[in-house]
Amino acid sequence: MPVILIATVFVLFGAILPAVNNMISHEKPIEPGTVLEVGLGVSFTPVPGWSIHSDITRPGNKDTGGVVAITEMGLLVSVSSEEFEGTLSEYRQLIEARAGKQTNHFPITQPGKTVSTSLGVQGLTEIYNSPGMQGQI
Repeated sequence: MPVILIATVFVLFGAILPAVNNMISHEKPIEPGTVLEVGLGVSFTPVPGWSIHSDITRPGNKDTGGVVAITEMGLLVSVSSEEFEGTLSEYRQLIEARAGKQTNHFPITQPGKTVSTSLGVQGLTEIYNSPGMQGQI
């Protein structure tokens, strides 16, 4: 009897629950005009047709940073915000180091531009291309 119980638990946790998890969509449609709050005063409004990727999205608030991921037709876009006490150049070096550990290659292909939120928080945006990944930080 204990062997049957153990085998049943193993099948439940090893096969059935992962299969059910894979059948559940992690994408939630976004109503047109919805403003997505990322955190620290960063927000954006995606164009109609995009969905929230709930596995990745962890929004912050006015005091903490967060990440919001949206997806459409296989394309995944994530917007994140975090506090950093250094200069924008130092932050760029930090981002480059983080990405370099993941991709071993992180060439910036366009000069950086300073951006600011509606609350006046300064940020930096740059275009990058690397094997299997391209985007804007």
